[in-house]
Amino acid sequence: MLELKVRDTGSGLSDYELTLLTEGIGLTNTRARLQQLYGSAHRFELCNAPDGGFVVILSMPFCTETGEASSKLERESL
Repeated sequence: MLELKVRDTGSGLSDYELTLLTEGIGLTNTRARLQQLYGSAHRFELCNAPDGGFVVILSMPFCTETGEASSKLERESL
């Protein structure tokens, strides 16, 4: 698995701002593409950190040789 985590040290988002994250075209498109490519084998999470700040976590299958995940990605990009 490849996991990317980006975090800031700000105050995080309000509950209202968090709900807006489910409505945008860009994030909705990103979620749909990840689901199409990896099914339940991925994780895409946007949330407030328990001790402050905001966190984005993206996990997806990773392999160093051509495998099912990379083959599917190649087919989708054609």
